[in-house]
Amino acid sequence: MVMIRAERHLNMPPPAYHPESQSITVAVHFGGEHRNLPVANCIGGKVMKFDYMNALHMNKNNLDLFAEKCGISGEGLRGGGVGDMDEDDMDDADFLENDCGMDSVSGDDELYENFVDDVSAEMDSADETNSESSGDVVVSDNDMDEHRISEDDDNEPNFPVFNPVEIGDGCKWKIHANKLKNEETFQINLYQDEHTCPQVFNVKNVKTSWLSERYLQDFKSDPKRDVKGWRVDIMNQLRCHISRDQAYRAKRQALKKLEGSPEQQFTKLWDYAEELRRTNPGSTIILGVNDVNRGLAYKNALWKAARASTVGEFKLRMEEMKQLNQDAFDWFNDKPPTEWSKSHFNEFPKCDILLNNCCESFNGNIMDARDKPILTMLEWIREYLMRRLQENREKTSKKWKDTLCPKIKKLLQKNVDKIGDCIPIKANDRHYQISCYDGNQYSVDLEMRTCTCRIWQLSGIPCKHACSAIFNQNLQPEDMVHPYYNVDTYKQVYEHAILPISGQTLWNETGLVPPLPPNFGRGPGRPAGARNREPDEPKC
Repeated sequence: MVMIRAERHLNMPPPAYHPESQSITVAVHFGGEHRNLPVANCIGGKVMKFDYMNALHMNKNNLDLFAEKCGISGEGLRGGGVGDMDEDDMDDADFLENDCGMDSVSGDDELYENFVDDVSAEMDSADETNSESSGDVVVSDNDMDEHRISEDDDNEPNFPVFNPVEIGDGCKWKIHANKLKNEETFQINLYQDEHTCPQVFNVKNVKTSWLSERYLQDFKSDPKRDVKGWRVDIMNQLRCHISRDQAYRAKRQALKKLEGSPEQQFTKLWDYAEELRRTNPGSTIILGVNDVNRGLAYKNALWKAARASTVGEFKLRMEEMKQLNQDAFDWFNDKPPTEWSKSHFNEFPKCDILLNNCCESFNGNIMDARDKPILTMLEWIREYLMRRLQENREKTSKKWKDTLCPKIKKLLQKNVDKIGDCIPIKANDRHYQISCYDGNQYSVDLEMRTCTCRIWQLSGIPCKHACSAIFNQNLQPEDMVHPYYNVDTYKQVYEHAILPISGQTLWNETGLVPPLPPNFGRGPGRPAGARNREPDEPKC
């Protein structure tokens, strides 16, 4: 079998032929000029390469094949082994002159012989076939890749797998490397450094972990460095986009590496106290660990009351808080539970979020625009929203292939994983009684899509009790999720775009009297650095 290389494979080294094989790689140079001094060489023209040529059975038929594929007559053909290639094809240091020699194994063959498995029986059979006849000719690029890539470990080819990495559509930049066996070493076989694609500003490989490690010394020398200024500096240095949240996470990770996490420091607290006693005899060391534990207990009690989905559970959690601290109970008891506990939330919105993180996230993203003049601020926010909406549209069309949105699918899977705690008892085709190992019991209505735990009604996602009944009914939980969370609904929400506008020089003049800007004069005294707190908000 003769393998004719496609143009994008020309710079690859020859296959690692078995020492006992008579196969060689033939490079055919045509359309150029042949020179013998100072060394035999071909200038100009083109080169085609033929792998797995049998060295002992070269005949006129082979020359006719070369001529046919090169598009020239047999008389004008000048052929040769790899040693006859021009300087451009000899850039690869592993592409040695005696790669096609039959008496000894070349340097490249010795390299691959050490790191690539022995030739399979199929390749030996292919060599024997070549010794009898010219065999089949592989002429398509796909066929060549098919022969170079094998998913069968027991029938691995004796040549390196060709799997180049290419950048952009139509870009000529390319790199191809093989990992050497039993070594953390890669051999570069092909490298083309010419770029034709535009520079990309949004680089996905710039990760938070990499930023924290790269600029660790910067935060070590100045732990209080302003993130806003640091972000601008590294964007100018790296010439790529770094989001505000990414910059904050990178600083937080860097400080965590330098100072350690709170959990790690707590594990050393008693050792620290002992060291103080050793170095300062007679000193009294008091650790307020009980106060810390008491604070965590208050926090847990509060979150249990907030996450309670039924009124009965809410009252039970509030009684637990009352046992811990009467003042905390009285303070929360004065707050309407409809504002902070799921147990009193309305079921219509299909949203059980306890925190206003959506608003805080938006406010955090526009932080850079809030201190700018009014037109600059409005343009910053408009462009941010224009990009954000488009990113969401592209996300649904390119990445989301399922019916449900990815995060909703993960939440549903968590509930499915918990159905082992539930025992379904079927009353009829729509009603189930669910008994749990914790002693609680719930009623599920599949037609009305309700559960007495109220989690299904609040979120629109089947709870673990509902999932247990759904599977018992031979249904799929994905089909019982509220349509709000379908990808099609998400697309409808973001289908409207914010369209671009022209610059100020192209605006139409309205002729109206412009409004006066507010008075930004500085007031007396020192400017306040903290926000104004509510009258009943505790000071930390």
